[in-house]
Amino acid sequence: MNLDDVAVQQLSDYDSKEIGTVFNDKTFTVSEAYEIQGKVAALREQRGETVIGFKTGCVSPALRETVGISHPVFGRLWDTEQWQSGVHLEPAQFAEPAIEGELAVHLAKDLRGSDISERKLLDAIDSVFVVIEMHNKVFRGTPSGAELIANNTIHAGVIHTAEKAATLPDSPGPLTITIDGMQVAQVPGQDLRTTILDSLRWLAEELGKHDLAMLAGHTILCGTISDIHLIDSGAQVVVTTEDFGSVTMQLG
Repeated sequence: MNLDDVAVQQLSDYDSKEIGTVFNDKTFTVSEAYEIQGKVAALREQRGETVIGFKTGCVSPALRETVGISHPVFGRLWDTEQWQSGVHLEPAQFAEPAIEGELAVHLAKDLRGSDISERKLLDAIDSVFVVIEMHNKVFRGTPSGAELIANNTIHAGVIHTAEKAATLPDSPGPLTITIDGMQVAQVPGQDLRTTILDSLRWLAEELGKHDLAMLAGHTILCGTISDIHLIDSGAQVVVTTEDFGSVTMQLG
C-alpha cells in the first residue's frame, strides 16, 4: 500500500470514526507519518475544507514518553471542526472522545524561522484564549509517534471561549479543568506562559522543515503539560482561567 492509498484510507476511517485501521498491521516512520498527514490534508482541502492553523502536541515529556518520541508533534486545525463555548456535541462525532484544556493564540503576524526572540513571539500574538481540544484517543497498537502524527495528532476539533486577552501577561493565573464538577487538573500560570512561547518557537522551526508556516490570521493551539482526559456521554467539561476566559462543553 503506497502512501497515497494510505491517505485515502485514513480519511475514510476518520469520516466513519474507525480511526487509523491501517495501523492494525502496518508501521511507518515519523517522516512517512507527516507525509501521510499532508496527503490527508490535501484530500480534505480538495473537498472544500480549510486549514485555519496548527496545533502543537506532546509538549509534556510524560506524554511524549507514552508514545515513544523525544520531541513535540504538530497537526492541522480545520474550519469544519470549530465550536463555541456551551456547545453540546454528539458522542457519535468522535471515537473514544477525550479532551485537553489549554491555551491558544490568534496571530497578527507571520511566524517563521528558528531561534525567534521572545519579543518577536509576543509581537506576533493578536490574542490569547482558553480552549477545549477534542481528541479521538485511538491507538491500534502500542502507542507510537508515527501513529499519532498520521492521525493528525488524534485531533478532533476545538471549542472556543468568547473571551480573549490582548496580551500574554508576565505572571498569568492558573488553568483549571473540571469534568462533571470534579477538578481533574490545574496548570500553574507560569507553565502556561512558558508552554506558549516554547511551542510557538518550536512550531515555527518545525513547520519550516515541511514547507509550512504559521501565518497572520492563523489560530495556534499551544499544547498543555496536563494529561488527556477521556470523557463519557453526558460529561460536562469546564476549563477556567484568570486571564484568558473560560470555556464549557457537554458530550451528548
